[in-house]
Formats: sequence, structure tokens, C-alpha cells
Amino acid sequence: LVGSEMCIRDRSGTVTLEQKVFDLEKLLDEVKQWAIPLAAERDVLFSSETIKAEHVKLYGSPVHLKKILTKIVGNAIKDSLSGEQVTFFCRETGASGRKARFEFVCTDTGSSCRENEQGLAVAMELTKLMNGEFHFSHDKGDKAFCRVRFTFIINEENREEERPLVSVIGRKILLVEDNELNMEIAEFILRKEGMDVIRAVSYTHLRAHETTLHL
Repeated sequence: LVGSEMCIRDRSGTVTLEQKVFDLEKLLDEVKQWAIPLAAERDVLFSSETIKAEHVKLYGSPVHLKKILTKIVGNAIKDSLSGEQVTFFCRETGASGRKARFEFVCTDTGSSCRENEQGLAVAMELTKLMNGEFHFSHDKGDKAFCRVRFTFIINEENREEERPLVSVIGRKILLVEDNELNMEIAEFILRKEGMDVIRAVSYTHLRAHETTLHL
């Protein structure tokens, strides 16, 4: 993909993560603003604590991090019953040199955060791709905990990295993948970049679109 640091390889499911400067505090606020109306629709009490961190200007893959967090939080909200509560927070757990460690925690008062949920499967897969840790547990009161931990490079200069821009917005891409989970991840990443994604669900479908797109 020209101008993108993400690469989808058909049948392999390989995803090369983007690497760029981002503001963690801003990203968490976006997750919060996304979750509030979702919780309101289901009469679920949602709360998001202020980030506890010294470093918020980081270098990493914000698109994938946001995907993980919205999957975890969304999964908890969607499967919670009316009146139940979902809480989300992030904290910096340590720093060494140019790297900082973070923990993201989502809890709920019901049994909504199930390890085999499709949403959590996507979150776990992306967490592995980002070399993070994913933990799921219940306490004695059946309160569910989803914890993900990542290490990010600190952007010490606190400014956006200057880099040449090559627009991929509006470009058509034919996506071939025989694994549904990998297909969902790849399609999300590409659409996030503004590309028009066409799924090829079979060899015949692939050949037909190759002709249409003059590949």
C-alpha cells in the first residue's frame, strides 16, 4: 500500500502496525465520547476516570490501540443489563529510558466481559500484534476485569513527526482473506485510512473484481 505503513497479505493475515506520534489523553477521550451514547442507549452506567500518567505524548499505533479499547468497552456495555455499571480507566505503571508502560482496565458489575466473545477475540488478536498483554478475570463477586498492558515509546520532543504525506483516501483495495477475524481487522484498518475496501470471498469473486478494477 503506497503511503501507508500497514500491509495486508492475502492468506497470511499479516498486519504491519503503523508507527506514529499520538496523544494518549486525546485518544482516551475519543473512546469515552464514543462509549457514553452507547451506554445511554442501553441504560448502562458508564464512567471513565481521568488518566493517571506522566507521559501522554507517545509513539506507536493509535488506530489499533483505539480499536482494542472500543472492542473491550463496547463488549462490556452491549452485554450489560439495564442499571449495571461499566468502568474504564488507564494508568501509567512505570517508565524506563524512552519507554513507558501503561495498563488499561475495563470492569463491569455483571458478567458481560466474556473471554470467548467475538469482540474480545479481535481485541486479543490485536493486543498480540502490538506485543501487549491481555488478561481477563472475575473477582469473588463475579465482577469482570479486562486488563491490557502495553509499552510505548515516549515522544520526548512532544511534537508531531514530520513525514511525507501520500494520500490513500478514496483508493480502492481488493481484500483477500480466508479467515473472518483477520478479514475484520484488515478491513477496519484500511477503512480507517479512508480506502474503499472490496471483500473477495471466493476465487471466482476475486477474478471478477480483478477484471472490474483492471488489476
